[in-house]
Amino acid sequence: MKIKRLRKINVLFITFLIIFSFKNVIVKAEGLSAQYNMDLIFNQKDKSLDGLEKVIIKNDLDKELDKIVFHLYPDSYNDYSTQPLLGRSGKQYGKITKEEIGDIKIKKVLVNDKEVKYTEDKQVLKIDLNETLKKNKSIQVCIEFKLKIPMGTARLGYNEEVYSLTNWYPILSIYDVKENKWDETPFHPIGESNYSDVANYNVKIKVPNNFVVVSTGEEKESEVKKDEKTFILTAENVRDFVIIMSPHFKVMSKEMDGINVNSYYIADKDSKGEEKCAKEILDIAAEAVKFFSHEFGKYPYKELDIVETYLAGGAMEYPQIIQMCKYDDYILDMEDTPFLLEAAVHEVGHQWWYVTVGNNEFKEPFLDESFTAFSTAYYFDKKEDEYSSKGIKASLRDIYVYIDERSNIEPKKISSSVDNFKEMYQYNTTIYKKGALILEDLRNRVGEEKFKEIMQEYFKRFKFKNSTIQGFLGVIENKSGKSVRDSIEKSLNGDKYVPKNLELTSEDSKKINNKRKKSYLSQKENQQGMTMTSVNLRGLNNEKIIIVKPSNLDYKEKAELDNFYNFVKETLYGIEDNLIITKEDKDIKEEDIKNNNLILLGNSCNNKLLNNNLKDLPIRLNKNEVSGKNLMIRGEDISGAFICKNPKNDNKLILSLFWTQSIPKIMEIDSETPDTIIIKMKDNKYFRGRI
Repeated sequence: MKIKRLRKINVLFITFLIIFSFKNVIVKAEGLSAQYNMDLIFNQKDKSLDGLEKVIIKNDLDKELDKIVFHLYPDSYNDYSTQPLLGRSGKQYGKITKEEIGDIKIKKVLVNDKEVKYTEDKQVLKIDLNETLKKNKSIQVCIEFKLKIPMGTARLGYNEEVYSLTNWYPILSIYDVKENKWDETPFHPIGESNYSDVANYNVKIKVPNNFVVVSTGEEKESEVKKDEKTFILTAENVRDFVIIMSPHFKVMSKEMDGINVNSYYIADKDSKGEEKCAKEILDIAAEAVKFFSHEFGKYPYKELDIVETYLAGGAMEYPQIIQMCKYDDYILDMEDTPFLLEAAVHEVGHQWWYVTVGNNEFKEPFLDESFTAFSTAYYFDKKEDEYSSKGIKASLRDIYVYIDERSNIEPKKISSSVDNFKEMYQYNTTIYKKGALILEDLRNRVGEEKFKEIMQEYFKRFKFKNSTIQGFLGVIENKSGKSVRDSIEKSLNGDKYVPKNLELTSEDSKKINNKRKKSYLSQKENQQGMTMTSVNLRGLNNEKIIIVKPSNLDYKEKAELDNFYNFVKETLYGIEDNLIITKEDKDIKEEDIKNNNLILLGNSCNNKLLNNNLKDLPIRLNKNEVSGKNLMIRGEDISGAFICKNPKNDNKLILSLFWTQSIPKIMEIDSETPDTIIIKMKDNKYFRGRI
């Protein structure tokens, strides 16, 4: 861009600032206060953004500065090996294509309207100042840049006309007074690396006329022309600024305690699934905002946007905006809390830990990811129950208390920086799981009320600031004493972390396993319809099951039946004993059949329910024959099982475990298949299918 072009944009920019309702009030920071003013033009044809960024910077440090440093995080998309990818490594891919490359080029830099020298290297822009920036003095840095938006499903990128601009512009680095240097850390492929102070933003962006623009802060259309329109975007006290846009967005909204929560979804020809998903995500996100506001401190903004995109590998948090993955119809059709809803709660939690209370995510990921992972599990503890699959006991304590003793993965300190992790599994285990256990350990030591005091004081003390682990430990010591602080600090910095005080009781483990089994069976039934395990699911849902033994047996058969009956009882593991009733066929009454789920043992010769009472069953059993609609199998010794609705009560089930001659010791039923009938014949030949 030529100088003339730069001056032209400056004139427009000044006009824009004059009419702008938002005042240029620089946010007070601990080091360098900043006010960002941007003028952007989106070029849909070549997938790029022309930008003029004017940053007013005030020096609040106790030293003079001879240079200013900005991060250029988009340059991490120059190659697969440096791209920040969720849950996967760029090393597994080949050569990056031209379309997949993301890049930011600096065209010109002015400081107080004068050109200055600068370098652009390793995701960092270094600007040499013609005059030193003295304490309490301000300068204006004007950066003209061009952003090439990469094609793909990473955090920054476009796919199917959805454009995600995240970590996309030159953002002011933080000057570390103790180390006497600027933060020049490039974005690491694992975890997060963005690190900045809060600032105010005034942004003007021109986009095609049919686009919907979602951003950090508030959005307002200011000018509409035939082919394009202009949006005015404003945000206060945010440490980052994100824009997501598309011509395909629809939105639904909900107010929660004066906060406007918006759920944007991709509307195509058939978007019923996305709409349903967006609604459920909206509801749980609004509930999470209310919950975290009550537990930790009030959400400090007026609005929160959740946006469906084509992001691969999960979801991502930014100030006042959450970038979700693509919604799918089937994900919500399950008994257990699906991933999308858990992800929404997690990213809402980040509005407290990273957005409001910031930290150096590269050096101390514990302070944002571990805090948020705990907060997510804490939410499901309180909103569902303590044995929720997403709660603290099931998702953290049951699996990770002894992980450092039982896993082959080399243990890492929970206080580690992200560059200490070479694999995502190691990072996830250490930061998301063991790190979250640190907070559960703290809660266990100090009690629920004192724990809330600590978290609320921490949130209040570091609101709109950047915290450190030492800052958090200081709050613990202030609220609970030095011994508690020392214990937590030792756990954070130890080579191994095995919090035996968080080991579950055998009763806890039993309840968790039962809940997992119930969730698994529910998902199977939702996906496949009725299966051989559907009776077990009824029992886990606190419905009674009557096991009906045959009475017409000789002495030898009775002994064999006892062994088979024990096998049947074992298959019902996890169901409360008082829900399993055993009777002989001769003792069964009509109300027993109508009001209960039944497991029938035997055949029509030895169990009268299979002979008289339940003639409407879809399968008929004779001495050497199994028959039904389009089914006829004969043989000397046949055994098997079928399941169906109770013909006397559609809300109940009947599972028949049958044999024609010899009583089997066990019955091999493949519970993973959708079969509702399985028949074993001679030579281990099987017939299986759905009735």
